[in-house]
Amino acid sequence: MRCLVDVAKGLVVLHSNNLAYKRLSPENIVIDKEQNFKLANVLLSQILEHSPQITDYTCPELSKGESNELVEKSGDVWALGCILYEMCTFKVNL
Repeated sequence: MRCLVDVAKGLVVLHSNNLAYKRLSPENIVIDKEQNFKLANVLLSQILEHSPQITDYTCPELSKGESNELVEKSGDVWALGCILYEMCTFKVNL
């Protein structure tokens, strides 16, 4: 549960600054020495924004090529939901 909360807080900070992570996946979540979960590669995610990459965590709207601020931010929430699903069911790659 702490992973979900920490990552959600990170997304809130990004979204409140009009940024979307866009490439959220388990590989981009790291744990620091105080056992806090953090988003990795945030700057890289913004640099690569013009090269869309479809992953198992990409929301349907982005998979179809739709892209605007709301879709990108809701896509981050979709990806977090996919990660939560995997954590609860122990099934990887939807």
